[in-house]
Amino acid sequence: MKINSVEFENFYSYKKGKINFNKYKGLVGVEGLNKDTGGSNGSGKSVILEAIVYGLFGKSIRKSTEDAMVNTSVGRKCVVKIKVNDNIEITRSRKPTSLKFCVNGEDRSLAHASRTQEAIEKALGVDYKTFMAASVFGQHSNVDFLDATPDDKRKIINRFLNLDYIFDMKNKIKRKRSDLRSGIKECDVLVAKLERDIDKYTEKTSGTTLSPSQQATLEKYTLDQIIEKEKANTRHLIRIDSIKREIKNLGGTSITKARKVVAQGVGAKSSWKCSECGTKKDDEVTQEFYDFCQEKLDKYERDVVDLQTEVVDIKEMIDRLPCTPREYAKWSEIKNESVYADLLTEAKAERSVLNARKADLEIKYDIFGFWDKAFSEKGLIRFVIRTVRDYLNTHCNYYLGYLTNGRITVEFDEELSENIEVLGKHRHYISLSGGERRKVNLAVMLGLQTLLTMSNGHQSSVLFFDEVAENLDEDGINGLYELLCDLKKDRTLFVITHNPHLAQHMARHKKINITKEKGVSVIK
Repeated sequence: MKINSVEFENFYSYKKGKINFNKYKGLVGVEGLNKDTGGSNGSGKSVILEAIVYGLFGKSIRKSTEDAMVNTSVGRKCVVKIKVNDNIEITRSRKPTSLKFCVNGEDRSLAHASRTQEAIEKALGVDYKTFMAASVFGQHSNVDFLDATPDDKRKIINRFLNLDYIFDMKNKIKRKRSDLRSGIKECDVLVAKLERDIDKYTEKTSGTTLSPSQQATLEKYTLDQIIEKEKANTRHLIRIDSIKREIKNLGGTSITKARKVVAQGVGAKSSWKCSECGTKKDDEVTQEFYDFCQEKLDKYERDVVDLQTEVVDIKEMIDRLPCTPREYAKWSEIKNESVYADLLTEAKAERSVLNARKADLEIKYDIFGFWDKAFSEKGLIRFVIRTVRDYLNTHCNYYLGYLTNGRITVEFDEELSENIEVLGKHRHYISLSGGERRKVNLAVMLGLQTLLTMSNGHQSSVLFFDEVAENLDEDGINGLYELLCDLKKDRTLFVITHNPHLAQHMARHKKINITKEKGVSVIK
């Protein structure tokens, strides 16, 4: 990516500022003077890098708030405009907030800022993390490789090798295996329930079948209807017995005795008590009594005929009943056994389907288990790391040759554990001096940057070295300067430093001078 220019207005301590990067080649020093406090701290040197990062990605390296980013003396209309690759212009503003993305003069801004940013990064072929890792070294580089855990080292390598797609695939595989495992457990639960049902249905099934007439009876009548007919039958039989007793009483007692008394003639005395008319013993039997008894007798005789007819009807009704309640219950049980037989068949069929599905899921689970291992840190990722390890070791030691004159070397194994040697003797990283750790870290970061360029294809036209000389002795500064001179062959390097030795080396190169006075920074 070629950065052409960046200009900004009301951005941090600047009211207006512009850098045309096309004017600079090789090594460029960035020097500042803060007249408000003395020295160079706080003059606004790092704001140039901030403007580039904000213009490209809408992010602040310092994680600044909106209020901190906007020039406090103005408080509004903060604008950053950056031009890259000769044909892309990005303009961002705060208070008010806006984003404009143009390619060859054509506005390609989208409805939402997030979607516009995606389009920008796609056009540039780089995102914020990649740009920072590939282009910025020093105090704003947040990658501390040698202090990282082995797992974090692999993640850093993955980022520099642009292996996010491997991690995406690994995560997809893990989610798929989780879904398959859930499916297998679900099958187990359902099969266990079916096994219980099958045992129950087997118990209920005897294999007995119903005749067509029995089946028709169960379909035509309910058990309650059968029971009600049985109860009606019982009520009729009880009534028949009661009427027969009344006939016996009337015909065998009251009527017979009444006839005997009447035969003796009117005025004869009764020798009994009539239950119908109330005539007592020794009462005179009148003609009215006789007539009453005769009428009663005629009625009872008619009742006898009616009752006999009703008894016949009841018998015929009983004969028409399809079955007794006991028979109905037995036939119902046989019918239920037939239903249970159907349920048993269905349950066994469903169990077979579930077992087949479970077997299929288990096969897929094993297959995805293979790919899970293949895409793990011990699989494909380790293979990639093993492949690039020699490349990384070679470049790290190439840069260490400049920084330490060959006195310090570093080698990474397949686990990305480092072996550091100082003058041929093994040393732990933690036991190195601050300056030595600084040199090793810078060499490793530059080595990682070459990996990024190799895998991503991204190479920024500019690199920023911000206070990389901290804790370096004079020999280390001399080696650093020689390394910078080597790196400047095909890119422009902007160097910000407070180190007097490095500043002395940089004095022979072009400079960007920044002065801050009364809170306002100006590029000269």
